[in-house]
Amino acid sequence: MWRDLADKVENIPIDTEVRIKNAYVRMGFDGTLELSSNSMTEIEFVPKPENELFFTKLNKS
Repeated sequence: MWRDLADKVENIPIDTEVRIKNAYVRMGFDGTLELSSNSMTEIEFVPKPENELFFTKLNKS
């Protein structure tokens, strides 16, 4: 991610679900797939369902 998108995702927790729009997959220099952003790319954070948050808190207790 570049520009404002990099700032937006810099400190999100690993298990955060996101929806990415207007990005593309390409082959990297080392042969692995990379997700690339552009000026039209959007990132939306998907909220966890309330009951999932409830069970997560119970399991951490």
